[in-house]
Amino acid sequence: MMKNRGIEDIRSLTNGPGRLTKALKITQKLNTTYVTNPNNKLIICKGKEKNFKICSSHRIGVTRDLRRKLRFFVKGNKFVSR
Repeated sequence: MMKNRGIEDIRSLTNGPGRLTKALKITQKLNTTYVTNPNNKLIICKGKEKNFKICSSHRIGVTRDLRRKLRFFVKGNKFVSR
């Protein structure tokens, strides 16, 4: 992932949607991919159960949809932007 991003600072590796997709080599070719289909190149797998809280906030740097909280993240995660 660090090679894909061309960085050495792990805190900047995935803090933001663009950085995350670049680190994981997710391109526009995967638009409309169903991540629940195990036959796709990109899937979401069940991991270890952990106790965490999902928070929401307004999107950063976006002037539209300000009334709706459309940004979701794990509370306290050091890889979340801002």
